[in-house]
Amino acid sequence: DKAALRAILAGVRERGYAIEDEECEPGIRCIAAPVRGADGAVAGAIGIAGPSQRLSLDALADLSKPLLEVAAAVSVRLGYR
Repeated sequence: DKAALRAILAGVRERGYAIEDEECEPGIRCIAAPVRGADGAVAGAIGIAGPSQRLSLDALADLSKPLLEVAAAVSVRLGYR
């Protein structure tokens, strides 16, 4: 439903990254953060994916900080300030 999707997207914007917990492919989890270009628009994303047996939700949370740091560094290299 639209309200639920909007709430999920608001959480992604607030955190700065998205988590996919086996929604697209059973047994696979991933986390991704946006990469921005010089104009501030999202130019792409950087993500980490793996089997859910080895990539728990806690592990994804632990990966969020380094993932955001790398996404920010790539964004700066693309001219984003």
